[in-house]
Amino acid sequence: MPLRSVAAFFAVILPAAACTDRNPAAFQVREPTPAPAGATLLRCSVVVLARTLSCESEGAGVPSALRAVILGGQGTYVHLSSSGTVYDGSSILRSNVSVENLTSQSLGTEDGHTPSPEGVRVFFASGPTVTAGSGTVTVANPDGTGVFTSAEQPYFQYQGILFPGDTTAAREWRFSVPPTVQVFAFTVLVTARVPKEPGWVRVLPMAPSLPVGDTVRMSADVRTVTGRVVSEPVAWTSSDTAVATVDSAGLVTGVGAGTAVITAASGARSGSASVEVAAPSAAPPPSILWVEMHPTTVTANGSDTVWVRAGAASPLGVVSVTFVVNGPGSNQLQCFGGRLTGTPLNGEYGCGVVVPSGAKGGVWALTGVVASTENTYRFMYNRDVVAAGGTAFLNVRRPGEDVTAPVVTAFTFSPDTARAGVDSVTVVVSFTDAGVGASQATVLFVGPNPGDGRGCGTGAITGTPQAGTIRCTFPLPADVSTGTWRVGYVEVPDMNGNVHLLYAEDLRQAGFPSELTIVVPSPS
Repeated sequence: MPLRSVAAFFAVILPAAACTDRNPAAFQVREPTPAPAGATLLRCSVVVLARTLSCESEGAGVPSALRAVILGGQGTYVHLSSSGTVYDGSSILRSNVSVENLTSQSLGTEDGHTPSPEGVRVFFASGPTVTAGSGTVTVANPDGTGVFTSAEQPYFQYQGILFPGDTTAAREWRFSVPPTVQVFAFTVLVTARVPKEPGWVRVLPMAPSLPVGDTVRMSADVRTVTGRVVSEPVAWTSSDTAVATVDSAGLVTGVGAGTAVITAASGARSGSASVEVAAPSAAPPPSILWVEMHPTTVTANGSDTVWVRAGAASPLGVVSVTFVVNGPGSNQLQCFGGRLTGTPLNGEYGCGVVVPSGAKGGVWALTGVVASTENTYRFMYNRDVVAAGGTAFLNVRRPGEDVTAPVVTAFTFSPDTARAGVDSVTVVVSFTDAGVGASQATVLFVGPNPGDGRGCGTGAITGTPQAGTIRCTFPLPADVSTGTWRVGYVEVPDMNGNVHLLYAEDLRQAGFPSELTIVVPSPS
């Protein structure tokens, strides 16, 4: 196969990562998975007057009752950080909290490229509990409650895939805190779906080739769910002993021409490599010994580079190794890796892939690797890299990507007692936005009878899209239901699709009005 056809060969291997609904799905309880060593509780303390929220490791690990990994250990597997902690002096304390992934696996995905609807969740294992002062503190704006280590535990959810080394956008955590509280504390843990839930086995070489009658020694590193290497025995098996056999020490022998999958397993953890065996009269293709890609997160700014490398060996001499990276849609990049170290018989090959400015963000994949001699080729697909325990996915961000929703700073409406058929209600929403800005809002009031609903959307804006005020007005017809109406929701999306949604309880907790009284006008 000529080199110029390599890109076409890999063009449609991996579909673009799917989008997910922004509403959290119900967390499903499945088969238990033990928490990893070091998954100690994260104990967080809030000093109200100092406006500080800090977390550290404390206590023993908590076993998981979910088909997901539960992580603790501040600075070990995850790191929670906070900023902008404020207290209104009477009821609500707010803090912007982000989560950093310190493991070797992506969090919030089961296949490495499709975001899980459950995202990454931080749930309250205990508390909040007042440790200085008096009163009761509660979580004011959780995304929901679930059964994680016990019943009815509130959680905050971070959408999308959290790649190794990455940090989420900050989420605003709000607590109902009476002024009599000085310090309160709580413990939290992080839970998320991962591609290799029990851990995995890294198998080397990742894609060996050999002629009939020859042997190759394979090795296996057993890794926990967080990527830590552990000393455990493995059992070796071959998918087709007519092609290749493997003994208990990982020695593979070529028996007949064809392809066999060699698997190394340690309990529920496993990894595999595809072995090609050439007939005695044919030259075997080169072996791909290992594949690496670094970094796993870049920005599409025309200068960020993804370095891809591979080890390749052949008695005929390796000419080059070609790497193909596919992104969402029709985005595709490739580079031809020259030899960096070693010799053509056994060397390291690599090159840099520059993500162009304006390229589509999202999950990209190393869809193919091809090692070439003058006359033979060996292909390794995305699935082969994953099966052997290699890095196969990449997170591409757009420059200045806005992932933070607007913050509603004020909400009012007037009049608060309105006459049916006479008055109109004017709604005013003030907001700030750290990203591209907002230019619209939607407000819905729900009446006392089924089906009652009145509200307005969009409206005029004063100020700027990053710090402005939106007004809209809706009339009250003469036949509108009278009595007490409540705010169903206030929705403020920014121009990048991030949404801040407040319900009546949220408005009450923030000290904003949430009820409108509609009356029959007095007779003239």
